[in-house]
Amino acid sequence: MTSASSKLIGLKPERRRAFSCETCRKRKVKCDGATPICSRCSRRGDDCQYGLNPTLSYTRALEQKVAHLEAKIRTLECLSADVVSPSGQSTAGSAQTDCNSKPSDGTEGTKIAKFDALRVDDGQLTFHGTTSFFRLPGSLHDDADGIGPSIPSQRDTGRGKDKLINSAWKERAFEQFSNTPEPMKSLLRDHWTWVSPLFNFVYRPAFTRDIKNNGPYYSAGLLSTIFAHSVRWARADPDLSVLLEPYDGGAQFYRQAIAAVFDSVRQGPGKIPEVQALLLLSAQAIGKGHKTQAWLYMGMAMRLMEDMGLNIDSSSYAATAGLSDEDIEIRTRLFWSCYCWEKLLCLYLGRQPVILATHASSPQLLLDDSAEIEVWSPSGVGVIDEQNYPPTQSHATSCFINMCSLSEVLHRILRQLYDPLNEIPEDSKKSYILNETANMQIWWDRLPPFLKISTSDLPHYCPPSHVATLNAMFHMVKIQLNRPILYARGTSEILRDNLEHHVAECTSAADAIINVFDLYTRSFGLGHVMTAMIYCVYTAASIFLLQVQATRTDTQGPISKLKYCLDAMESVKATAPIIGTAIGLIQREIQRLNVYLDDPTRSSTDLPELPHIAPEEPNAYEWAAVNEGAILPQQWADVSLPGDMETWFDDSFFLAADVHSALYSPYEASELT
Repeated sequence: MTSASSKLIGLKPERRRAFSCETCRKRKVKCDGATPICSRCSRRGDDCQYGLNPTLSYTRALEQKVAHLEAKIRTLECLSADVVSPSGQSTAGSAQTDCNSKPSDGTEGTKIAKFDALRVDDGQLTFHGTTSFFRLPGSLHDDADGIGPSIPSQRDTGRGKDKLINSAWKERAFEQFSNTPEPMKSLLRDHWTWVSPLFNFVYRPAFTRDIKNNGPYYSAGLLSTIFAHSVRWARADPDLSVLLEPYDGGAQFYRQAIAAVFDSVRQGPGKIPEVQALLLLSAQAIGKGHKTQAWLYMGMAMRLMEDMGLNIDSSSYAATAGLSDEDIEIRTRLFWSCYCWEKLLCLYLGRQPVILATHASSPQLLLDDSAEIEVWSPSGVGVIDEQNYPPTQSHATSCFINMCSLSEVLHRILRQLYDPLNEIPEDSKKSYILNETANMQIWWDRLPPFLKISTSDLPHYCPPSHVATLNAMFHMVKIQLNRPILYARGTSEILRDNLEHHVAECTSAADAIINVFDLYTRSFGLGHVMTAMIYCVYTAASIFLLQVQATRTDTQGPISKLKYCLDAMESVKATAPIIGTAIGLIQREIQRLNVYLDDPTRSSTDLPELPHIAPEEPNAYEWAAVNEGAILPQQWADVSLPGDMETWFDDSFFLAADVHSALYSPYEASELT
């Protein structure tokens, strides 16, 4: 390289900033993004305003930068404090203590303190503690055989972010020109539209790129799993249903997925596509009501995740482990995908979560936020409906990050309030619920306006499906937090001091859920309702049923809402058979209460009609004096049933779990797609 070229390289122009002021944007000229006033407006004397708010990922990146700088400041303070004080005593000890303390915001600065359990085994990152066969405690050569201590280095997140975003847009452009045949093209499109934005199981740019060259983030098993999971929606489309006939109605995809995934697991070591495929298989199995398989697949995914060290922040080991920015991005996304999905599955099955988000976990920071500004459209709902749906920004990145933080709240609620082996005192339970209620309010207040759905002023068209599902889940979590107080029959008055408050929280949340569901189905129909959304409707139904049990008068308000929930669950039972159990549980209790809900004129394929009932006051119900013969939801599984009806229900901790065998044919591969 000549000296002239070297000088030219050194004279590279400053990288253009991501944001432009409104004046430069209108003039369609370049803006350097300087604040409080850009250079061009400063020279021209124009008014300079920035109307575009930075993205959530950009804000998180700035927060990480601030945390890094604060850590450096603390380090320098520690070094400067390691001197003899005027009293003649060294201050190094106290300074060292301060430097090793964990930052209050949960960040770890440049590295994970005192954590060295990640190792390199045959070129793969893996997780082994000091008790394992693979590490000799106290060995002087311990680091030589493994990954060694993390190297404190600050990644150039700006450059890495630009590289990931450019790669993402390039792969999206290639997708437009690909010749993917049907029905595979529609099955992939349904996955990217309805599943990926909320759960983020598969990082799309790396997957679509590696399809072409059989790269590390693609596998035939993962592709078949995506196809098999999307078949549930394709079968309702007459055109796609015909195209699926050569593939045994889609059952062939499932058989291929199972064979490929388990063959890969048998060979080892663990790979990213295996974890992604197992998560999708778990989601598919629970929708069909196969709770054992869903739990097993989730457990395998979790163990593989831990074996590969995905539960540890990989950025601290990027240099020593040879991880690129894309590798770290994928590992971060997959850890939080596992974390979120496990919480939902534990809700569905009434079990306790085990995946923890600790100080050593990856932060909720995604460099590639290209999905944030993508245009989202409801694919597969019909040509006319798709054309009428207005262009809508996806906001998928912000939605997923807020889904992760909501899952952290849900994790604490499940551990504190729904652990049958951890009965906390009533005064502690009351205090915990009040504190967690404040955390829920903070979460809602911090939620960006473009992710909020105001049930008092619903839009004409539903926002993207993942946004609607996130809102429904927020109200569902509120019910899970407050509902234990409504069940506290026969206990002391400690939990009943603010009973009306908890009643109001549950009823308003239940009303909000059915309003969001109604908006969702009137925009997208019944064919693409996620299991998470219908579980929220089931949770709302449990509150309306308690209202029916506790009502003082024969009011039609809660009865109409309960009927709406049952109609909604019946309408989606074809694509989510697991909901059949919940329907049976509620119908049995309704029969016991001699409440008539049947509507012989309604078809199961019709949209349920949302009742427009004025909200009732909490004191309209005798919540503390429910008929002693009433069966509360947490007691549904304890009732002895006549004859073969015993097989309908199991001890699912008052959450829907299994499906009666009569609702679908025996467990066959053709029924798992």
